[in-house]
Parts: sequence; C-alpha cells; structure tokens
Amino acid sequence: MDLRNNKITVKELLANPAANALFAREFPQIAKGRFVTIVQNTTLEELMTFAERYIPKQKINRILDELKRI
Repeated sequence: MDLRNNKITVKELLANPAANALFAREFPQIAKGRFVTIVQNTTLEELMTFAERYIPKQKINRILDELKRI
C-alpha cells in the first residue's frame, strides 16, 4: 500500500479492507469507538506522533511494515 510518506489520511487508510482489518486486529478497542470518526482526517504521520506516547515504537514499526505490504 502506498502510504504517501505517511501523509495518507486515516479515512483513506481504512477504506482499504486489508488495512481496516489490520487496524481492527491490532486496536480492537479503538476500531469500534468514536476515535476513528474523530481522527479520520488526520494523517498517518500525525497519528503515529500521537500514538508513540502510548504504543511501543517496535509495534508501530511492525504495523507500518504490514501496511506497506498490503
């Protein structure tokens, strides 16, 4: 998947069924809540900056690698 240097929006990312499934698998509690609606226009880069406070960098990198292979 082309992440456009992490400038892809959450909305665009989740429009891809495989990326949506990955997100739901890795973050089930968030995927079902209002969070996705709130951040849908946020870029992946912005989301990662926020997520680094709560999610280990190693997990973020693994998910990015999986997204790139989609």
